[in-house]
Amino acid sequence: ECEVRELLGRHVFAVDQETLEDAVGKLLTAKDLTIAVYEDLTSGIVADKLHQASADHFVEGIIGNSLTSIRRLICNNGVSNVDTLMDDHEVTTEKLAEAIRAHAGADIGLAIHGVPEPGDMSQNLAKGTTYITLTNGRSSKSRTFNTAGRGAPDRNRTSMYTLGLLREALIDGF
Repeated sequence: ECEVRELLGRHVFAVDQETLEDAVGKLLTAKDLTIAVYEDLTSGIVADKLHQASADHFVEGIIGNSLTSIRRLICNNGVSNVDTLMDDHEVTTEKLAEAIRAHAGADIGLAIHGVPEPGDMSQNLAKGTTYITLTNGRSSKSRTFNTAGRGAPDRNRTSMYTLGLLREALIDGF
């Protein structure tokens, strides 16, 4: 185990039965930070995992299912040019992370926004783009992935990518 840890360093996040969400929950608890999540693509998987891992630090989750839910959340955060903003999905996701953080009064806002390619009904590695952003109000961290499927394999993979990004940010003190 020591040799593996030496080789992989900070990429080792758990041992035995511990999961990635357990590791993230411990970091939230140790740093006494709260988190709120907006998800459209992953349908609440990340919120569920965070709630199970650290219910005291999970403030709120919103599962969006339309452009209307995105507009409503962003508009409630004082953004007036929502339609122009929504043309840029990366910026939209940043605004969603800021909006969910402010809306819930959390220390961290996390947004997962998927843009599937029209007509692709694949359950695994569906074409499209997924945007993930988290913010603490002072800085943010983002990732973009070239899949955006709504099938269980894609949603589970995206939730793991998201938890990995959150873990990294918590360790780095973003």
